[in-house]
Amino acid sequence: MYNLTMDALFKNSTQNYKDVLTMEDITDGLKASLINYLTQLSTDSLSEGEAKELNAILRAVDDVERIADHLTNVMEKVEVKKFRKGRIYRICVE
Repeated sequence: MYNLTMDALFKNSTQNYKDVLTMEDITDGLKASLINYLTQLSTDSLSEGEAKELNAILRAVDDVERIADHLTNVMEKVEVKKFRKGRIYRICVE
């Protein structure tokens, strides 16, 4: 996802836009599944160390999903930039 987004940014291309959106949807689904599973684990009696580790995993899951959101935002900006550039070109030609 990162590589596709950076490639789009540097090449000003939206070729991989749908792939990035698909990956974002997958990331959201994985986050929901992981949070659900980790929440079920937290209902068990956990040691202090296990509870800390569980919290660290929850934060990491949130971080990965947030990164995916940011990459999607970058991809959306590339699409807007490309659309505006094409629109400005068409206006200038007319």
